[in-house]
Amino acid sequence: MRDDVVLHPDTVSQIVGYLQDGTHVQVVGMRAAGRSSVLEQVADRLAGLGIAAVRLRGVRALRDRTLGALAVAGVPLPSAPQQLRMLSAAVESLEQMLAAPGSVLLVDDADDLDSGTVGAVLAARARLGTRVVIACGRGGGPAAGLLADGLQPSARVAVDPLPFAGVHRLLHTMLGRGVEPTAVARVAAATGGLPGLVQALVDTARRENRLVVRDGLWVARGDLWTASLAQTVEPFLADLDDDLREALTVLAFAGTVSLAAAGRLAGTAALVRLEESGLVQVVTDGDHALVGVFPPLLADCLVQESATTRGLLVRARVAEELQGEESLPAGVRTAAPLAGRLIAQRWEQRCREARRRWEADPSARAGAELLEAMLLTHARPHQVEHVLDRTRADAGDPADRAAFVAAHAAYRGRESGSPVAAALVVAELADDLPGHGPALGAVLDHLALTGGAPLGRESSPPDGAPEPDDELARAVRAESLVATGRAREALALLDGPEPQDAQARWIAGTARGLALLYTCDVAAAATTALAGVERARQELDPVSLLAHASVAGLALAVQGRAMELDALACDALALSTACPQEPQLVTGLIALAAEAATWQGHREFAESLAVQARSLPSRRGPHPYQSSDLVAPLIQDEDDPAVAAETADRIWQVAVERLEAGYLPAGIVAGVAAVERRPDAARAAVLADAAARCDAPLLTHLAAFAAAVASGDPDRLAALEPELRRAGLRQFAVRAAVARAVRLLADGQPAAAIERADTAWSQGGLRGRDLCGLFLPFDRAVRLTSREREVAVLVARGLSSPEIATRMVLSARTVEHHILSACRKVGVNSREGLARAARTWLTCTQR
Repeated sequence: MRDDVVLHPDTVSQIVGYLQDGTHVQVVGMRAAGRSSVLEQVADRLAGLGIAAVRLRGVRALRDRTLGALAVAGVPLPSAPQQLRMLSAAVESLEQMLAAPGSVLLVDDADDLDSGTVGAVLAARARLGTRVVIACGRGGGPAAGLLADGLQPSARVAVDPLPFAGVHRLLHTMLGRGVEPTAVARVAAATGGLPGLVQALVDTARRENRLVVRDGLWVARGDLWTASLAQTVEPFLADLDDDLREALTVLAFAGTVSLAAAGRLAGTAALVRLEESGLVQVVTDGDHALVGVFPPLLADCLVQESATTRGLLVRARVAEELQGEESLPAGVRTAAPLAGRLIAQRWEQRCREARRRWEADPSARAGAELLEAMLLTHARPHQVEHVLDRTRADAGDPADRAAFVAAHAAYRGRESGSPVAAALVVAELADDLPGHGPALGAVLDHLALTGGAPLGRESSPPDGAPEPDDELARAVRAESLVATGRAREALALLDGPEPQDAQARWIAGTARGLALLYTCDVAAAATTALAGVERARQELDPVSLLAHASVAGLALAVQGRAMELDALACDALALSTACPQEPQLVTGLIALAAEAATWQGHREFAESLAVQARSLPSRRGPHPYQSSDLVAPLIQDEDDPAVAAETADRIWQVAVERLEAGYLPAGIVAGVAAVERRPDAARAAVLADAAARCDAPLLTHLAAFAAAVASGDPDRLAALEPELRRAGLRQFAVRAAVARAVRLLADGQPAAAIERADTAWSQGGLRGRDLCGLFLPFDRAVRLTSREREVAVLVARGLSSPEIATRMVLSARTVEHHILSACRKVGVNSREGLARAARTWLTCTQR
């Protein structure tokens, strides 16, 4: 792993904390999960604390060679023939290496240690009282178990695969520029978040032109598996006997299947052993469970590198066993990562089936079905053009022909970035389809709307316009009403049966969710949108999932449910299926994920999202956050007033453009962010005027918040805060409280300011770091030094001044000085008051 890539920082801090408390640590994790990297970071952290660390590593080839691990680690060993004398000398040499007071022994790959080395380590540890960290695989081995049994008291710390955020950050660090969202998702899905596999996959993909730079953005082309990866993946199979390897191969060919089917294919005993080793992943939900090989690259290896005859036989067996069985039974609520794998699996299968039908008969219906599947399975442009050229657009009934024209027009419009190109397709191919004119017109309207083009009179439905009969046209009309802030009109238009057409259904559903949000029925908006996300997962529909996740993300953001927003956005962005049909959805989710990361203090993830956003096309969508040029300024550090002013100006430019284009909600949301960073009464007045032209109470509340912030009046902010909370806008209620606390502190009222911050924290119902980042302005206004902050955190943990002095290598007098200074700045007169602050808003430093 690259030296500048920091993995699992929280795990490293946890291990160092245990060691400082005198506790031994067993670090467990799969191969390629980053165990060695964690030990390296622990060693670096200990060196910074003045603690010596001695490293040992087990060697598989020397398992049966007594003291082999010590020998390759450089421990002096005599060439005496007597084994006991050699062991005694090894212990003495090891003790000399650990002679420095407080030394720590770090043992990597402990499951590959020989018994002599285990005995020497335990003997040296017993004599010196040395703290020991051992790292081993999930199941461990006899050597690791024997070593762990001899180390008490001890704690076990798991090194889990990286979450999507970790893979995202690692990729952007490795590649040094923006990475296309689907490429990130595909790498994360293929590697299962194991950083060693991420590095191997990226290195191999770059060499073989599977990862290439296009328009300044790293994109993934074709299949990411190459034979070169087998060298990295095959060691996962090293400890499997022939029977287990055969069972795993069968499961690899089967894909993601039910637990019952996996048991029939692999055998119950083998399945249990494979799960214990971490090589299959089992996700349960109530009475249902799904099984898949983990990491997915291992499944690719077993399938791609199998001999042809063996592969055919295994495929036939799997097909016979799974005949008629759905991979995702109706009603199963799956974990998002596994749902993403199922979605990719289902659409790859649909693409193969659609291609067979199209090759047999390239009719309009077959062409439309194949085009949809190709766009969701990373087809290259020349492959899509081949299908468009060879499909007989005039073959089939009018409904099928209209479907192909709609798909062709949508692709052409997205690919060119111009609704005009789509309109030319419709004009050329739809002359004799008069009965389908409204639906095709709705396709063009949706394309123009989601592309963020300025709304002219012909785009925005006029007052009193008749309701369209076509369900897609009705859904797009509602979508346009919501985008212009006419929320109640949209709800009235959507008051009827749910559309049957899939596209019309998700467009209408998201329009309804946004309309509920804008009318301050925030809880209903969140519930409705999250239900849409779950339904899309069950239906394996990635476009619908992204659309509903965008609405749910906005509702969760308004409510201040940052951790749920973070999980939702990351799960949606982790879908490895492409979404070229609706790119503005991905842009909006990236912006929401960046804000959620900032609120929780996850600075590095937010910055990697900003790098990605800068490389995306600059086209803006119709709804809030759907502007790639918003992401970087939204997460910009605002400690410097000049930087804050520049950032506010950049956000305000987006707000003005959206307002002038007719997308009032998008403009108002961006404008509020600008005013908050640089209070300006004139800008707040612009937002108030725009909100007055909308039929959306939420926008009125946001404009009032901007006006109160611009005024800088603590009393006005105090009056607004409960109104925002009653309206369900918890995030903005917290923002108002923090702005008021900062103002009180500036006015020389520290006690009142601290009370306001404490109350805002408790009233906000914050959980952990949910909205911690919103308190950063107040945290900065208090201006604790890094030492004072560290001391305050240790006070909150219950440590006495002498204990803090020992841990920080300071004198007790210096510690007391830091405590008194921190108490004065925080506005409290006791250690208890400082501890309370350190457990709440004072924990808000960026990570």
